[in-house]
Amino acid sequence: MPYAKSYVFGDPQHFTREPWQTWDVVEFFMVGVDGSRWHFGAPDSPVRLNRPPTGFGGAPIEHDFQELVGLDGAVYRGTQDKQLSVGLQVWIADAKSSAWARRQQARWRVALGRGKQNVRLYCVTKDSGYWWIDARVESVSEVNFFDQEPGLVGETGELVTLVTERSFWESFEDTTLVDFTGSVQILNRGSMPMWPKLEITGNFEYLDITIGSTEGYDTHRINNKLEGYVTFSSMSDVGKNIDGALEQYKNQTKPVVNPDGTTTEVDTAKLSELLESTINSTLGGSKQTIDLTGRKIYIDTDPLWPTIVTNDGIDLTPYLPDVRWRYPIPVIRPGVESKMHFYANLAKSPTTDDEKVKVRIIGTPRTEMPWSTR
Repeated sequence: MPYAKSYVFGDPQHFTREPWQTWDVVEFFMVGVDGSRWHFGAPDSPVRLNRPPTGFGGAPIEHDFQELVGLDGAVYRGTQDKQLSVGLQVWIADAKSSAWARRQQARWRVALGRGKQNVRLYCVTKDSGYWWIDARVESVSEVNFFDQEPGLVGETGELVTLVTERSFWESFEDTTLVDFTGSVQILNRGSMPMWPKLEITGNFEYLDITIGSTEGYDTHRINNKLEGYVTFSSMSDVGKNIDGALEQYKNQTKPVVNPDGTTTEVDTAKLSELLESTINSTLGGSKQTIDLTGRKIYIDTDPLWPTIVTNDGIDLTPYLPDVRWRYPIPVIRPGVESKMHFYANLAKSPTTDDEKVKVRIIGTPRTEMPWSTR
């Protein structure tokens, strides 16, 4: 049977292109550490790409295995998404003069920095829009491209290597406001799971929050009044409280001198119980109650740094120790639907707009490649 012709090397007359394929857009630009913007594809840009950037095909993967004596192979322990290494082959030139080109090269180096600050790389495509990733310059080396194109005096080529901080590209945050009790469908435009952030306002007796998908979900309840044990902020505070309790104990256990000169021993049993209670409460923390009325609550469901705080800086984690989110918003695929449900039980009907229960859902889509289409 005949083999299919390659679209890359085949005769263009043997296949047709749709009209939209003739004006496809893939643009790259960078925002430097000084805030300057470098559009590599612009006709008047002094810095132009000699070839498409490398390293945009996804972050490398590293597996962790544990070898055991007597076991064939190894036991899989986990996978780490590594950093991206992006390579830019660029021309630096200017049509005005070689002196002007050298000036542009100096500005370009200032924009790259020395790796102590991030530059931001953008990739813009017609089908998936804007995606960006933060990176730091790792090395810059001079490269001679004159064998490919005739060069003018003052033109130079550079091979710039950037290393990213994170493994995946990000896009604009998707924000949804829920001001009612019910369910809401959240779409994940990226190719990686998305952990949403929540901003909760309004007065409620308790609020049930469900996050996940049809594959699995968590439901947690946040009461208006929370009770929990709050520990001291530092060991110095613990030491001060214990030292103070011991000093008070010593003073109270001294024999009492009577007016006739005799002494009476003090019953130290109750004092010992009081000392023990003071030390235990100091080491274990004190029980406190927090009223969330009139406060705004911020929740970050990312398991790397889970956060539940109020707008006035109170950490609610000691009051909600069991609130942990195990299921993110999944990637859009057939048969799996995101699941976000909110049920607010009101102590009284709201009379003002500020008293209405509102939940703002913020999600940052992430993708392996900047042209992933969702």
